[in-house]
Amino acid sequence: MIGPWRTRQESARGLKTVGDVVAAQTLIPQLERVGDISRKLVESNTPLSALGTKTICSRVEERMDGFPGVRNTWLDAGGRMLRQTQSSPFGETEVVVTDRATALKAGSRVLSDEMFAQTLLHANVRLPAPRSLSRLVVRLRQKDANLGWPNFSAAGQTVLRPGGKDLMLEVRQVKAEGTINRPVQPTPSLREFLEPNALLQSDDAEVQRIARQVVGKEKDAFRAACRLRDWITSNMQMDLGIALAPASEAIRQRKGTCAAYSIALASLARAAGIPSQVVMGYAYVAGIWGGHAWVEVWTGNRWVPLDGALPSPDTADAARIACVRTSLADGAGPLTSALSRFFGNVEVSITEFELPGMQASVPDGTPAFTIEGNIYRNPWLCLEIKKPAGFHFAKTDAVYPDLTVMAIDDPAGQRVCLRQQAAPADVDEETVAAVFHRLDFAGKPRHEEVAGRHAFLIDDGSRAGLAFSGGLDLWVLTAEGEHAGQLVRRAAVMVTIRPPQQ
Repeated sequence: MIGPWRTRQESARGLKTVGDVVAAQTLIPQLERVGDISRKLVESNTPLSALGTKTICSRVEERMDGFPGVRNTWLDAGGRMLRQTQSSPFGETEVVVTDRATALKAGSRVLSDEMFAQTLLHANVRLPAPRSLSRLVVRLRQKDANLGWPNFSAAGQTVLRPGGKDLMLEVRQVKAEGTINRPVQPTPSLREFLEPNALLQSDDAEVQRIARQVVGKEKDAFRAACRLRDWITSNMQMDLGIALAPASEAIRQRKGTCAAYSIALASLARAAGIPSQVVMGYAYVAGIWGGHAWVEVWTGNRWVPLDGALPSPDTADAARIACVRTSLADGAGPLTSALSRFFGNVEVSITEFELPGMQASVPDGTPAFTIEGNIYRNPWLCLEIKKPAGFHFAKTDAVYPDLTVMAIDDPAGQRVCLRQQAAPADVDEETVAAVFHRLDFAGKPRHEEVAGRHAFLIDDGSRAGLAFSGGLDLWVLTAEGEHAGQLVRRAAVMVTIRPPQQ
């Protein structure tokens, strides 16, 4: 068994003639196990531009246990990798050695809609109030069982029925219990979760400044961590072009994917003396399961999850599947375990779920919704819509990032969309105004009684929105065009939200 340095040496020494092969066993940190790696020389004397100079390289085909397909790798005379390409759930992925300025410039790019859609798994049913979910049972099914399962054993997750390609997993929301003051003492078991590293740069001056400012004099570790979570939610913006960045970059640029959110939050926690680790797996949002990252903090007797990108009122909800947890002391390698074993290789089916006031079982083959004549029913959302004759149902299969549950077209072709939003504890004018602002409405909503409901209306003449609470969610009707305000009022009469069933 050899390591990265010996792999470079053996490649430089053994790959001289096209067709030559070097093979060995090595530790694969992404999969947390030993596996086989082989390299075959397919092209020599290949010019490649890297770091501003042209280098003569050898192109090899690399195969590694646990990673499907072949990676094309360009090596310099010393066996160092300068470029690598491979297929991935995002399409063709390229890794190149470059300088910092070029890497930051590349961060302004984003995934195309088509490439982004490939990373998402459609849920078999829509979940009500997912950020308040307290329990979830899912059936996981692998396409390639040879990749193996990650270690699901952790607080809040229980494997109910293990199997080869199929597995039943129960997820429960983990609540904080007990209290511990910060700064938490760096015991041998907690030291690596408190210390800075290459990604979790809790010793960075700006990270420390923000941690001090946000936490203030709060001594309780969990309450302080929640303050930091709320700061991340309010101050960072989603940017799909910045997949992974160290805390110093994420905090200053205040944008990135969920991984950047999590690295920033975990670093702030450590700067405040709170042990933290990064978690990666899947999370449910708006009809899909998507790859996601969040944080766990130590509260004295357990790790509890917090999520700055998909925030819950308390600890992170149960609408998620954790695949790997890491202090990042050894870099980002362990995080890609979820990518290599899960992305593009698993199907997720919801079989049970619970939240306050509601318990539901989802039998195999149950449809996500039904349409019978003029009536649309979605039992999981406690939703029923009865349209008038001449109207048509539309957009019944929209998923994230589109929050539309369904739409109704009137006889003139004008459309009103019904969106499911997270409902705050208190639905007031300020919180509803923020929802409308994200939908690009200007101005302030006003109170209005519609269909016997206390609602908020915003109408600028050509666009209108109507928001009201129902069940466990906030529902938003939007329409554009002539008489948009009248259309959303009329649509509100069609919508019935039934009380959740135990």
